[in-house]
Amino acid sequence: MENLPQSLPTYIPFFSDYGFKVTFGNEKKTLFLRKALQALINSTIPIEEVWFEKNTIEGATEESRGGVLDLSCRDERGNVFIVEMQWGYMRHIIQRLKFYEAARMNIHIRKGNLTFNGLPKIYCIAILGYSLFPDPNYHRIGQMRDENGVIMDECTTFPVVELEKFNKKPEDCITDLDKLVYTMKEAHLLEKSGEQKPDFMEEPWLKSALEELDTRGLDPERHAQLSIALAREMSERWRLQNLENELTKRGMEIGKEIGKEMGVEIGKEMGGNEREKEIIRNYIKSKPNATNEEIITLLGVSLPIVLEVRAEQADAGQ
Repeated sequence: MENLPQSLPTYIPFFSDYGFKVTFGNEKKTLFLRKALQALINSTIPIEEVWFEKNTIEGATEESRGGVLDLSCRDERGNVFIVEMQWGYMRHIIQRLKFYEAARMNIHIRKGNLTFNGLPKIYCIAILGYSLFPDPNYHRIGQMRDENGVIMDECTTFPVVELEKFNKKPEDCITDLDKLVYTMKEAHLLEKSGEQKPDFMEEPWLKSALEELDTRGLDPERHAQLSIALAREMSERWRLQNLENELTKRGMEIGKEIGKEMGVEIGKEMGGNEREKEIIRNYIKSKPNATNEEIITLLGVSLPIVLEVRAEQADAGQ
């Protein structure tokens, strides 16, 4: 992702906190969200209405953590949609979605007096700014299947979009999904690249989202506020991404050295654990008051390793 310019682009990026909130999270204008959800789950059935749900999930026990969803809503047929936007690399994103799905399913089961009748379909959608899977497909829909490909459970579906893999030109964007992903990835770059806005961006659902992101009608004070907030957000993301990249490299080097003496697999595992610990240490150093939940959610690490780092720091008197 490019460095953010000093002045705001014509359209604020979809993947910024503000951009996501005023498009996907816009409770007053839901046309874009409804059409986007339909495209992301590859459904031919229009979504007529959506209701936003509480976006926090409490831990099941005192020791377990909860989570904060980017977006949670349901439609008129009772389908539940959880949408997570993750620009920087998070290798545990699928496990994170599974945690959210399990917690949401648990809520509905308890509402039904611990029965499994009439459970809703839950769509856990991940929109990623990086490549997670090795193949070139930028969109996939995962479900539980057996060894013959037969679906074992239709209650939970995991649609995943990897923006980094999408490289279609405007004239090749035929489906709503293509149009959505192109708009999300390229709209804020149009002014800088000199490209003309594709005709499909004038379709009502995309136009309504772009109107919310358009900075040309902002008063000077609001323009300055958003510019500063966006610059800080992008700077923090870049810092954490660079740290992740550097520590990944260092972790691999540690693994190779240890692997020479203790075996390749052991070496890789130890190198990876030490890398995660170093990421956590640096984050705590930059934000001493960070909670365990914040660290786990932002860095995509497990609770046990966070507690281990906390214990090590306590022993060292830090």
